Amino acid sequence: MEIINTCLKKCLFAFCFLYVSLGYAIKKPDLTEYKTSKEKLQAWSDYCDEFIVVEDYRGLRNAAKQGLGMTPNEDVYNLSLFHFYIGVTFNYNTESDSSCVFKKSEQYGRRAKHSRRITEALKELLFAYKMLVKSISANAFWKPCK
Repeated sequence: MEIINTCLKKCLFAFCFLYVSLGYAIKKPDLTEYKTSKEKLQAWSDYCDEFIVVEDYRGLRNAAKQGLGMTPNEDVYNLSLFHFYIGVTFNYNTESDSSCVFKKSEQYGRRAKHSRRITEALKELLFAYKMLVKSISANAFWKPCK
């Protein structure tokens, strides 16, 4: 009986693992289904949000960079948003580049006159600076923004 219980537990664990893994599979949106650039960028933004939910920051960084590539220079709202996504992917304890990316996000947010984009970027920028100051080896990895 104990062998059956052990086997059932292993099968249940494997089933749960597969169910969770497949349930969180992130599907790249088919942008051909959208007509306008605004709709495509919204779909891509939703796609980036899915990476945040599952905490796949490497995937988020790649998706956000692709989003930046799709964004026209005059679309300052989405430029702010995708820079913000990139900034989220940095490890504040070892990478100072996040402050530069959040600063760009904040600047685009100001140009877009969008208070939420500005506020979110400033919150993350404040946290990045705080971590930079707290870091014992801050001077070892800090680089000024270009």
